[in-house]
Amino acid sequence: MVPGTLAPGVSQSWVWNDASSTRSYQAGLSPVGATTSASCKFEVTRSYYAQQPSGELEFRFTIKNIGTISSAANILLASAANSSVGFTGVLDPGESLNATWNSAVFGDAHLVAFVPAGATRAADCRFEVVGESYIWVYELEFRFTVENVGTIGCQASIRSTFLAFSSVGTSSTLAPGSSTTTHWNNADPLNRV
Repeated sequence: MVPGTLAPGVSQSWVWNDASSTRSYQAGLSPVGATTSASCKFEVTRSYYAQQPSGELEFRFTIKNIGTISSAANILLASAANSSVGFTGVLDPGESLNATWNSAVFGDAHLVAFVPAGATRAADCRFEVVGESYIWVYELEFRFTVENVGTIGCQASIRSTFLAFSSVGTSSTLAPGSSTTTHWNNADPLNRV
């Protein structure tokens, strides 16, 4: 999928209809249109799962041009088989739930998916991961926060999958509350999420 040219700062939302309840999805981008003086930069700013009143499961995501020139990006969508690991119970709009997976797999990226339930004729049911972190406490833990980002109270089963890493890097030691930015040069092939 190619969204067409987006101006700097412009976002565009996409929907993957009839998403499978047995797969976790991840959107990726392969920007095109760089010049000799400016790079083409895009990011996925959010992604979430929605159940339509018809029962259809959707994977939705938003991309944004974070560069300084108008450009485009090839949109890449990957999926992997998942398994059920939990249940949210009914959460009201804006309500969140913190979850921890103990004994997380070192070297794998953890991907969370949802199968929302409880859409009505008037509104869909939406769930999103709004924060995630890896913590070492005698074991590697993957912690994440689930939020109902819809307009009605509803619930979801929580699904997970693990994606094997393709490159390993190490951050320098960071002080509490500090952050660092890194990038991966020559991220070939250009058709991988």
